[in-house]
This record gives sequence, structure tokens and C-alpha cells, in this order.
Amino acid sequence: KLTLRRTLQLDTTAPATHERERDVLLLVSNCGPTPSKREAILSVFVKQSPINGVAIDSLGGCWRNGRWPAGVQSSVRYAKNWRVAKQSLLRHYKFELIIQNGLCPYSAL
Repeated sequence: KLTLRRTLQLDTTAPATHERERDVLLLVSNCGPTPSKREAILSVFVKQSPINGVAIDSLGGCWRNGRWPAGVQSSVRYAKNWRVAKQSLLRHYKFELIIQNGLCPYSAL
């Protein structure tokens, strides 16, 4: 029997989603062809941003189209405590767009 436990810490000091000044954050550092072919989807999203008034800020190594929020350093990824550093970045965004590199095989029951 496998039991997974994870503690979720909420940042209660972060502004409510509707008060955040930026729409969508995308952090991608693997630009090459991926098994999921996510680069085909994401490059279109970023090139056409804003789409229907929703802006996608790509701040990773791929398709960079935005500037880092004031007070947040672009070296967040290499910070000693990555989770805390990323939270400081996410405080400025309503959503984070995540599409994995690979495909996860599964079998239907």
C-alpha cells in the first residue's frame, strides 16, 4: 500500500488573484523538440500574445517576450531556495501555464 502525503502551504500574504497585475506566466527552459510537442503550442501562444486580452509572459529561456516584475530578479531559477523564489514571482500573476516535456503513458482500466 502506497500512501502519499504532501503539506500544502498557502501564501496568505499574496494578493488575491483578481488583484494581481499580470495574466499568465510561462517558464520554459527546454526549447528543443519534446515528446509532447509542447513547443508547437507554446510558441504560437507566446507569438500571438495577448490573445483575447490575456497576455502570456514567457520569462524562461524559450520564447522570452516579457520583462521580470519589479523587485523580482531574473535569477529566480538558480536561487538557493527555488520554491520561495518562485512564489515571489507567482505573486504577480493570476495563472501559471504548465505543459510537461514528456508524455506519460497510462493504461485504461
